[in-house]
Amino acid sequence: MQSTYTMLIENAAGAEEVVARGVSLPRALVLALEHGGKGKPAIVYGDVGELRYFAIGWRPAADGPFECATYTVLQPSQHPGHDADRAFEVFEQVLLQHPGEFWRGRVVADQEYEHLQHHEESDVTEARLTTFLPGFGGFHGTRWTDLFPFALESCADRFARYEAADELTAADLGAILRETSEASRFFDALANSFCRRYDAEISRWLGFELELKFAEFDIPPAYGGTTDFILATMPASSAAKLLERSAAEGHQRLLGSIRDRLAADDGVVAEEDKAVKQWLAQPIERWSRTELCDLLAGFVDPEIDERLYADMTGGSDVSTAFEAAVDWERFAATAAARRRALSGDTAKL
Repeated sequence: MQSTYTMLIENAAGAEEVVARGVSLPRALVLALEHGGKGKPAIVYGDVGELRYFAIGWRPAADGPFECATYTVLQPSQHPGHDADRAFEVFEQVLLQHPGEFWRGRVVADQEYEHLQHHEESDVTEARLTTFLPGFGGFHGTRWTDLFPFALESCADRFARYEAADELTAADLGAILRETSEASRFFDALANSFCRRYDAEISRWLGFELELKFAEFDIPPAYGGTTDFILATMPASSAAKLLERSAAEGHQRLLGSIRDRLAADDGVVAEEDKAVKQWLAQPIERWSRTELCDLLAGFVDPEIDERLYADMTGGSDVSTAFEAAVDWERFAATAAARRRALSGDTAKL
């Protein structure tokens, strides 16, 4: 069954109004472009070197110049219609995740809107609390690190299949991709995917929606063996549910988490009971991200990092993260320049 969406925009009074409900994502894309009267929704495309560009935006009624809202670049297939479908899938995801590219409003799934309405009708304004993701072993200095060069070489090999015999090789394309991509952007995108999969798995195990959302990926200074970490947020109500479940078990999981984190080399942990009592005396909204991490850690499978590595390398997460790491406009320009240089060298022979 196709998902449907609700479109919302803020009015002059600062309240959100419903623009449309129960619409498909392609229809929501058209309505977002139409809203505001910039012109008629339009899409333009063309080939630049060996890549195909699709841009979506507005064409003024007075037959003025096309105004681009956003664009994407694809490796072309032999089926232009399929390429257009792929481009629209990208535009639809931009509408959901970065709606400001198209209009001043936002688009949410109908189910999510109904959930939000339920909370608004109950006058619930809920805070989101920040926590580290326990069980995440870090990307750098682990096998996750190898995924960036692997994704880069895979992309170069794929692009090389579309090059003529006298054009760019996989080695040439790999060199260009290294010039035009950033590992930091790759790992940011990968951390975001990790958080989504992490939330889905933990929520299934708990039996309720934890609603973790990616907040930040950070690499602290290399001291004391500290690795990079992922920060996420969760609703205060989710943290309260975790605390209730912990209390029902005598907080044994929480004590175990503290013991694992604070244990000295000799295995002695001082005043762990006192620490728990101090935490429990505070409202959950005042717990630090480290304390929330200890609470969550008690419900996390220690092997979650290994399992998510298998899931993500077996899916599209790695290639999608690499696409986010490349400056595709710069890549296209650099590749075109290299082809011209090759053509000039061949002409001299």
